[in-house]
Amino acid sequence: MKRNEKTFKAGLLLLLCGGLYAFQLYTSAPVDLTLEEALAKKMVSCKIASTGAYSGESVSLTITNLSASNLNISIPNGTVFKPAEEGDQDLIIASDKVLAINGKATSTSILDGFCMEASDHSPQADNGMKLSKTSNANLQALTQFLNKKGYDENTIQQAVWVVSDGQSISYVDNEDVKAKELRTFLSTLTKQPDPWYETEQKIAVTEERVIESKPVSVNGKIQFVSDGKIKIHEVVKNAYGKVMDTSEELEFSKQGKWNYQFTLTVEGWEKGNYTVFVMNGTKTMEAFPFTI
Repeated sequence: MKRNEKTFKAGLLLLLCGGLYAFQLYTSAPVDLTLEEALAKKMVSCKIASTGAYSGESVSLTITNLSASNLNISIPNGTVFKPAEEGDQDLIIASDKVLAINGKATSTSILDGFCMEASDHSPQADNGMKLSKTSNANLQALTQFLNKKGYDENTIQQAVWVVSDGQSISYVDNEDVKAKELRTFLSTLTKQPDPWYETEQKIAVTEERVIESKPVSVNGKIQFVSDGKIKIHEVVKNAYGKVMDTSEELEFSKQGKWNYQFTLTVEGWEKGNYTVFVMNGTKTMEAFPFTI
């Protein structure tokens, strides 16, 4: 065999092997689908159940890949999981989730879902759920804002309740820049004022699976201007003028604008409107209203 023929056959063999390798890569490349699309095309079967939680790791999702292809199954932010029991809370996904499932394989994952009906019952463990959507445009906008930003579960849940249940923005943390960005977004979205304070709560689920929340403390930044000669103290009054709390006197010997952290324990107080009065002796310098 001549040298040119050998070279030609070797090159042809390499070309065929390369083509076969490329074909194998192409045929084994995963198929990208949303869960809704995969179910509609009957490429997967799916079992959805509650874990018994109303927030965070609350949705158990078992997907069986009925096809021979590897699949990337996505669950977009804003997806809703609706319990079989009508009186139980619907749960919404705040961040995109992608699940890789090999052909003919079964995968079980726990998803972070968040209650969007605070007045309903917390979902019962192992109860079935179905895939759904929300018609609430503000909730859709919220989950798009939250997507992949890394907020903690409590902050996400409080933000969802601000939109879904009209709860106060004060329940959302206001300590860092990222939290303040969320509060500003919520204020714009809901047309609700962004208050100067944050309300911390104790949240518990009763035996009847009802969520109970109780205000524990109010904290925020108090601002006033000093002439360099004043001593101030705080007086907290309810809506009827009853004094609920009085602080010790603080001295501010330098002129200028002062900004300090105010914290007040309100556990056991009646729900209603209150005001923090910043006093210089008997003179009111500033007033900061809040609601619990």
